[in-house]
Amino acid sequence: MASDKINTIGLSAQALDRFLDKLDGESERESRDPKCGQVRVRYRFESIPVRMKHPNGAESVVRMPSRNLSSHGIALLHNAYLHLGTRVALALRDPDGGFRRVTGEVVRCQHMTASIHEIGVRFDDSVDDLVRGLLSDPEDGEEMHVIEPIDPASLQGKLVHVDDSKSDRALIRHHLRRTRIELVSESSFETGLNAALRPLDLLILDFHLDDDRKGTQLATLVRGMGVQAPILIVTSDGSPSTRERVRECRADAMLTKPVDPSRLLHVLGEFLVVRPGGETRTTELPEDPAVAAMVHEFVSALPDTALRLSDAATMDDRSEARRICVELGKGAGAFGFPRLAELVSGTAAKLHNAPSVEECQAEVQRVISACRAIDAA
Repeated sequence: MASDKINTIGLSAQALDRFLDKLDGESERESRDPKCGQVRVRYRFESIPVRMKHPNGAESVVRMPSRNLSSHGIALLHNAYLHLGTRVALALRDPDGGFRRVTGEVVRCQHMTASIHEIGVRFDDSVDDLVRGLLSDPEDGEEMHVIEPIDPASLQGKLVHVDDSKSDRALIRHHLRRTRIELVSESSFETGLNAALRPLDLLILDFHLDDDRKGTQLATLVRGMGVQAPILIVTSDGSPSTRERVRECRADAMLTKPVDPSRLLHVLGEFLVVRPGGETRTTELPEDPAVAAMVHEFVSALPDTALRLSDAATMDDRSEARRICVELGKGAGAFGFPRLAELVSGTAAKLHNAPSVEECQAEVQRVISACRAIDAA
């Protein structure tokens, strides 16, 4: 018999908001899980279709409400226990109003109330572009709530900021003062171009630059010259036409002025290496003089590895980029860098299935940033 309930827990949109507001309020008072390295954004929909393949081989389709989303997973609510490892396929809604089919498996089932369980699903493939779209200023002035705070000290990498306004350059520097980001500020199209062609981890461009030239023009130019680093456009105009121009220049995100410092940090957190809870940048192997020399040799080679990977990305050589990642992953695992090994393994897997390096640009850039960060430590 078909059910008239819009979701398995039987809550309307208003009742769901009240329930999740209570949960999110309690979560903010709890200590942050140091193992969670992903930014989670509020992602509330009262009815998401979910197809499940249970361990006994049976399949079912239900509609579950969602709570939040990260690049690698989603939290759903359900009226029953689900076995860990249950395979799922679901349709995510994107900021443009379309749907995206994603697959994954249940990795957490937590009892919340007498009839509600929170289901944690880990995706097979990252949806970081979707999360970045949600973190960029949403259209129509809608506020995007970020669930997890970003520790400024966990952000690290080289960032180039190009803006002809001295006050705006000073403001961005002020917002980043508690991070470990190496900030290079440039005031013109030409100096910005020169800085963007050197090794960097992220490029922030103001929409309006000098002499009526625009940041989107600079973004298009550097993309054409092989720059793979993520690009963030900052503008005072959040109109649909401006958003379209940002998409056309292959920028990765857009923020509108005045720039909210919290939102800026969360957007940067999706691109730069994030190490919540003091993630180690040194080997986790016990001190042993016999292996110290080999660890030192591995770390010393990381800048060259990052350069070779950057070159492979610039040439769109997918097989070479994947080979470098596989090789790097083996070394990282052997010499006590498990988080780097995990990051590289995921990137290699995505490169294996992707048609080009461009499809994995964000993941490849994270690997490059991680190599440079470990060497810098």
